[in-house]
Amino acid sequence: MTETPTKPHAQILTGNAADDDAFAGGGHTRTATALADTISQIGTRDGAIGLEGSWGTGKSMVIKLAAKALPKGKYDLFTFDLWRHQTDNFRRLFLEEFVAWLEQQKYLTTTEVTHAISRIRDRTQTIGTDRFSLYTWPGLVFLLLLALAPIGYSHLTADAPPVFPGAPPIVPDTVFWGLNWPQIITLIVPFLFVVWVIGRAIKLMWNPAWRRGATDRSLLYALSETAMIFSNEKKRETIEQNIRDEDPTAFEFYGLFRDLLSKAQKDKRRIVFVLDNIDRLPRDEVRAAWSQMWAVFSPNPSQIRGPAAHVIAVIPYDRGHVLSAFSGTGEGHAVETSGGDPNIDLFEKTFDRVIRVAPPVTSDWKSFLDAKLVEAFGLQISGEAHLDDRYHLYRILQLALRDKSLMATPRRIISFVNEVGALWVQWGHSIPIVTIGFYVLHREIIEADPTVIAKGLFPQQSLTHLPSAWTDHLAALCFNVEPLHARQVLLADPIAKAFTSIDAGDLNGWKEATGFETTAYEVLDSDAHQWAQSPQILSRAAINLEKVELESSFAKNCWNMLGDSLPSLGSIQEQPAAAFAGLCKIIEHLDTNRAAKAAIFLRNYMSPPANLRPAPEVWAASMVDLFDALERSAGKDTRISFQRDTQPPDDANFCINAAAAFSPTKYSFGALSCRVKPAMIIETLKQTASDAPNIARLAIPELDSLLRPHSKQLNPLIEVIAGILRSPADLLDKGHGDRLGMLAELVEIAGRQKEVRTTLRAVVEDGTLLWHAFTAEKTSVPRAADGLWLIVSAIGTTEHTPPATHPNLGDNTAAIAWYKSIRMSSSGFQEFIDALSAVVSNRGRFSDWTNYAISTGSTAPLFPRVLRKVVEEHDYWIDSNLKWMSDFDRLRETIGQDTTTLLLQQLAEEKIDWRKAIDDVDILNLSPQLARDIAMAPEGQAPSEILKIVDDKLGSLSGEDWLAALSNSTGAVGLLITRVEDSDVVLSPAAFGEAIKKHTLEICVEETRREYRPDWPQICKALPVPNTKTIAFEVLNALATTTSTPTGVAHYIEMYHPIAIKMPLDKNPDAAVGAFLHKLAISPSERVLQFVRQRQKDMKHCLEKASPDEVKALDNTLRGQLRGEDNALVERVRIMIDLLGFEPEQAEEEAANQTDEQHQ
Repeated sequence: MTETPTKPHAQILTGNAADDDAFAGGGHTRTATALADTISQIGTRDGAIGLEGSWGTGKSMVIKLAAKALPKGKYDLFTFDLWRHQTDNFRRLFLEEFVAWLEQQKYLTTTEVTHAISRIRDRTQTIGTDRFSLYTWPGLVFLLLLALAPIGYSHLTADAPPVFPGAPPIVPDTVFWGLNWPQIITLIVPFLFVVWVIGRAIKLMWNPAWRRGATDRSLLYALSETAMIFSNEKKRETIEQNIRDEDPTAFEFYGLFRDLLSKAQKDKRRIVFVLDNIDRLPRDEVRAAWSQMWAVFSPNPSQIRGPAAHVIAVIPYDRGHVLSAFSGTGEGHAVETSGGDPNIDLFEKTFDRVIRVAPPVTSDWKSFLDAKLVEAFGLQISGEAHLDDRYHLYRILQLALRDKSLMATPRRIISFVNEVGALWVQWGHSIPIVTIGFYVLHREIIEADPTVIAKGLFPQQSLTHLPSAWTDHLAALCFNVEPLHARQVLLADPIAKAFTSIDAGDLNGWKEATGFETTAYEVLDSDAHQWAQSPQILSRAAINLEKVELESSFAKNCWNMLGDSLPSLGSIQEQPAAAFAGLCKIIEHLDTNRAAKAAIFLRNYMSPPANLRPAPEVWAASMVDLFDALERSAGKDTRISFQRDTQPPDDANFCINAAAAFSPTKYSFGALSCRVKPAMIIETLKQTASDAPNIARLAIPELDSLLRPHSKQLNPLIEVIAGILRSPADLLDKGHGDRLGMLAELVEIAGRQKEVRTTLRAVVEDGTLLWHAFTAEKTSVPRAADGLWLIVSAIGTTEHTPPATHPNLGDNTAAIAWYKSIRMSSSGFQEFIDALSAVVSNRGRFSDWTNYAISTGSTAPLFPRVLRKVVEEHDYWIDSNLKWMSDFDRLRETIGQDTTTLLLQQLAEEKIDWRKAIDDVDILNLSPQLARDIAMAPEGQAPSEILKIVDDKLGSLSGEDWLAALSNSTGAVGLLITRVEDSDVVLSPAAFGEAIKKHTLEICVEETRREYRPDWPQICKALPVPNTKTIAFEVLNALATTTSTPTGVAHYIEMYHPIAIKMPLDKNPDAAVGAFLHKLAISPSERVLQFVRQRQKDMKHCLEKASPDEVKALDNTLRGQLRGEDNALVERVRIMIDLLGFEPEQAEEEAANQTDEQHQ
């Protein structure tokens, strides 16, 4: 843009209707021709023409053009502005203006004008008035008595006392009756006058004509009117007045208007009435104005004085504006009519013809705008040098009108140019004209909320036409300051308010504003320390800043500035916890070093001297917020160190209350550096147990680390609580449930101390705890669970039956019945079971409750139910007592396979060092079922490390250990059998193989059979296959020197079948026949016969290699058995003979036949 003149100037454009069509399309000229034609056609009759068009489309110019098109001398235009006279009386003012116009046009003489005006304005009225005075009763009585005064005087004077002693009377006694006739007449006349007045008043009352004058005529009125004969006032008077009416009546208006019109329209002259600007009236006045217009041109045959009295009216109007007024709501466009389109009916019934004035098209009004800009600004905007400026002004005007659904009418264009000119004169030296034009078009929304400038809340298409720095220029126009200072005025205050606003979204709404970062820096630099004087405000600023997504470096600088303001903190007056939480947001966004320093400052800030110290719960909440913020900023290790260095005030009562406030948080009060002596804490807890048991109950778990090392000092505190619980029921407050919780916490901390157990057992046995547990269950199930946990802790699974009556608390039978129901119920009481499970998880040893569940089983379902719930919730800790692992089979049976499967899954998730948890003795006592369940579980769903420990332990046992285990059938055997069945466990043949060989020989010499596990032969799988053959050979050789028994050898075959089946009989045939086959031959075991069948071939081969003596001895033994009386044994021996290949002799056959005959 080229330089503007030193003094910007702009010509004011007038908004009067033009005499010529300024638009290139000639649309207004065509419309004016149609209007002139319509006026001519109406001729000598009444008619109205509607000229329809939006506001400012040029309706007035069309009327002017139409007037030019009409024949000269035959038509005159009289224009009446409805908008200018909207508050006046329409009929009177219309007639007055019409008469004035007729006088100006010399269509009426002076006399006719004067007469017409008097008819419009004046009317004569005669008024008659009746007047008389109305007297009161005391006044009338006074008048009557005044007339009688002479008589009274004459009569009463005789009785008057003398003036002085001895003086004669004023009037002699005889004076009254000694009067002469003139004197008597003088006295009688007043009396008769009074009688006449009263009589006349009575007569007036009886006169019907007089009584019709008013409904309230009375004797008082009659006497008053009679007394008026002595007055000069007129009774009646008549007045003539000229009265000025507000508005002529409709009939008078029609008559006068038509008379004037007939005089003015002589010689075929016609007057065209233009009732203009109805579309500028408020909507609620349009309906009345429409009706008044109708009175001008609507025909009234009785008052039309010939053809010269007809009316031609032209009504310019905006269709939408009129229809919205008739809709009744100001929004719709429909008018209620009968039949047809209501929108059309209104105008069809009003006008003979409606002519529409269309707005100019874009090509027309663009050139019109150019012309007006040049006319107003001259060389400042004309020529090629300013072509871009004119185009941008045209575009922003076009877009603004389109957004508002408006047309570019001549009047709007002129108004726009004039407004731009007004601001150009002020700012043309520093602000581009296009920006000024944009401001004019959006002035309303900018002045209503200047923040839209910085936020850029304008149509983006329009903003592309603005020069650079438009935000500064718009702000300068809005605030009337130089552009250099406009941005600060625009942004500084809103951003400062947004920082400290209650609505956190306010600041977020400014982040996209041009210059936001620079202004935010300035605001923080100037205001942050002032905000810190009121910590609530600084806290709010931090909370608001956190809600805004900012570029990292800018955000970091903002947080650093807030952090630097912390040393200026004033005291927190209201809602300290909430305010401090906001301050902690600052620490959360600082780097590690700054955060640590700021955290120390805030910690000291919240720990002032005792007289300024915040409440314990407020201090605790503040520390929790501080820990959270520091961990997020500097990491967990820094937070732990900071927490460890945090020292609460050196006050036992403060620490107890603060510890209670820490209870629901994830941080422990015990992790702080509390310097209060434990003895003082314990002593203060005694009082707290009495005054605020709820605080004490929450505080004790948080004070665990302080109290546990001094647990031997806890029994006096426990005795105090027990004493309070034993108090008579009517002296107890509602804190008995909290005291149960306190007692449970202290008992858990104290452990199994004898004194504590004695104190606890005492309040269990006398029924105190049961009474309180039952009472607490009505209001707090968790506290009732504390009571029951204490009972179980004291007596285990023993059935508890305290006295039915407590010495202080009274009847206890309901509590006893309640306890038995819970203990024996396999269903129901679920809420209580859940609560007790939570107590067990937090305080009880897991091993204790597994042992309770295993030992009671179905006899006391309470314990298995609780244990199942504990496992389901996965909220327990494993203690060092792992006896339940040995009884896993029973545990599985008691709580169910699903629960034990879940338990194993949870144990797999725990980070437990099982090699430290399970000692050498316990590992061999583990339940084989536990090992199997672990082995069968999917990977990661059970603690498989236990199996590795088992395998390692089994592999580390010596030969003596294994021989003892095999001989006594200990847990190691069961574990080994399970492991070899579930995996490829192979043990050392040196130790395990030797133990098996020795155990085999022990079995072979047994005279009496012992019962062993049916799966015992699986043990042999732990030996390598080659070693199995070696051990079998060694057993065979050892049998040669052992006195084996048929029972023992048969048992050996059953228990160590995998070894027996591999014995190399032909390697030592004499030993095999003498010590092994010989015993098998006479064994009654069916299992032996099966074994012989399996090794028949090996045995025959062995017999062939054995010495004849050994074979003969075996033969004789077999034949001797055939002579026995046990037929089953005889039959088995015959089968054995056959299997071994011995030839029976004839005597043997006869014996056999004889046996058969006996059977038959």
